Formats: sequence, C-alpha cells, structure tokens
Amino acid sequence: MGRVFKKGKYWIVDYFADGKRHRQKHSRDKKLARLYLGEIELQIAREELRLPTDIAIEKFFESFLSYIEQHLSPKSVERYKSVIGNFKKFLTRSKPLSMLSRVSPQVIEDFKTWRLRKVTKVTINHDLKMLASMFNWAAKRNYIKRNPAKEVERFRVELKQARFFSREEIRLILESSSDHMRPIYMILLHTGMRKGELANLEWRDVDFERGVIKIIPKAGWTPKGKRGREIPINEELLPVLLKLKAGSKGGHVVEKTNDKPYNRGLWLNFKRLSRKLGIEDVNIHTFRHTFASYLVMSGVDLVTVKELLGHTEITMTMRYAHLVPSHKTAAVNRICNLTQVGTNLAPEEGQGAQVMRYH
Repeated sequence: MGRVFKKGKYWIVDYFADGKRHRQKHSRDKKLARLYLGEIELQIAREELRLPTDIAIEKFFESFLSYIEQHLSPKSVERYKSVIGNFKKFLTRSKPLSMLSRVSPQVIEDFKTWRLRKVTKVTINHDLKMLASMFNWAAKRNYIKRNPAKEVERFRVELKQARFFSREEIRLILESSSDHMRPIYMILLHTGMRKGELANLEWRDVDFERGVIKIIPKAGWTPKGKRGREIPINEELLPVLLKLKAGSKGGHVVEKTNDKPYNRGLWLNFKRLSRKLGIEDVNIHTFRHTFASYLVMSGVDLVTVKELLGHTEITMTMRYAHLVPSHKTAAVNRICNLTQVGTNLAPEEGQGAQVMRYH
C-alpha cells in the first residue's frame, strides 16, 4: 500500500513497485494526490505500471534537439535552442539538477521569476509554452511520468493593439517605393502574409485559375502553426501578380538573384523607406496588421480574419476586436423591431391561430 504526505507546499505520493520505493512530488491538492496514488495502485495490481526511465537533463536536451532538427524548420529549432539555453543557465545558477525527473512545477515557477528580471511576461509565456512542448515529448517517451510545466500558470497579459498604416501612409509608401519593391508591398497589403511566407512563396503556389494563393509547407520550411491555408486574390492584386509573373525568371514570386528567395535585405529596404517618410513605430509585420485591420473595419467577422491570417487561436485575432464597435452596434440594431409590438404581446386578430397568454 502507498501513502501521501505533505512536504512543504506539495503532497508527495509514496509507493512500492518493482521491489523499490518510489516518491513523486505531485501537487498542492491532497485529493488529487490520493487519486493519483489510487491510479498507481490499480496499475500495479493489473501489472500495467510503466515506471519512468528518467534521463539526465543534458542528455534529454540533446535527444530533443536531434529530434526537432529532423521535423521542424531551422527557425523553430533556433527558438527551442534559445529557450533551452536560458533554462540551462537558470539551472546552473539556481537549481543544480542532474536528472529530468527532478524538474518539478516549483522549478518552472522559479524559472519564471528568474526570467522576469530580464524579459517581458509575453516572452516568458512563450518560454513556458515551449518548455511544456518539450516535457510532453519527454512524457511520451516515458522519461517522466507527468509534465511539470502543465501545472504552471502563465502570466495574464493584455494583447497590444496592433499598429496599422493609415490610408495616407499607404499612399506615401506605394508612391515612394521603387518599381521593384512596390509589387511586394502590394502583395503584403492584400494578403496579410508573414514575411517568411512571402519569401518562400513560389509561382506554383499561385493558382490563377481558382484565384487563390496557397500557403503550404516546403522542404526545409513550414508555415507558422504547421497549417496550410488559401488566400483569395482580389481584383486589385490580380494584375500586379500577372505582371510580376510575366517578368519572372525563376520559381519564386519574390526573387533576388539566381532564383533564391529574398533574405533580410528585403525587410531592410522597408526600414530605410519608413525612416525616410517619417512613418514611425512600424516594421514589415505592420503590413499584416494593416490587412487584418481594414478587413475588420470593413465588416469582416473575426473568425474569417483568423482563417485568412492563419492564426491557430482566435485569441490572437482578438487584438483587432477594438476596431468593430460600430459593426457590433449595427448588428444589435437589426433586431430593434423585436419589441416594437408595445405592451400588448398577443397577436392582432387574424394574424395567427395561436394566442400566447401571460398570467
């Protein structure tokens, strides 16, 4: 028989299996710890218990990175490496742990506090999301029994209202840009694509017959969220794309030299232009915000905007919700005649066979 006991703020689950004694820090809730113990004892009785094999933290990170290098984009791998590097630095300075099983929810909480001294809450939430993904991977491979990051709450942060170009700023940008850059800005304004999506867009992804642009995974590159989508080509963008296609010498929509997709230099061009025009607090991502903002202000619902942008969660699209107050008012006003029958709620004679009576 096993038992649960409290140590500090957490309840410990204590039991025997395979001739050995096992202790696991579970949670701050005694009831949950007891339920977990009951589950363990049932698995032992059925001979179904699979005890975690554990692994050295350093070895785990090596295995995880080796795995994602084969399955994720180089950019995603770099993000994971950054989070791993910060977490290892924290462990070296604050929590000298050697085995993965020793990483508890409290360790993750302490990591949050440590990171808060240097970065924003938004960045920390991103770190926690990636740590949770890593520990999920570990749990599936039976290195740990439970994901310690799942019990750690993320910071509540307000979504920053997106900066978008005014119509005058759009006019200035298009009139002041070069013949080479103007079509690129037009594509961004009329599709809301991310810069990586545009850089990897090929002509085979542009279906002129159906009138859509397909954002799909490529060798060595995957769209954010790992989801493909289609963006309709509107009437203003169509001639721009047709002219660009006619003059194209390679497979990419946006070319630099030798059919290679543009690199950072493309976005630096806009940085220089915006400074020249005195347009402040903008970057290449502002084109995406502009696309979404004008859709919302034109009455397009947020769910449709979410699909066009390729957001995985509606919470990301909600940053544009402040732009729809007039449309909410118009929607509610559509039912104004609902109660214009006055105080007499019964239908007039001859308007229907059924009469609803109120007592």
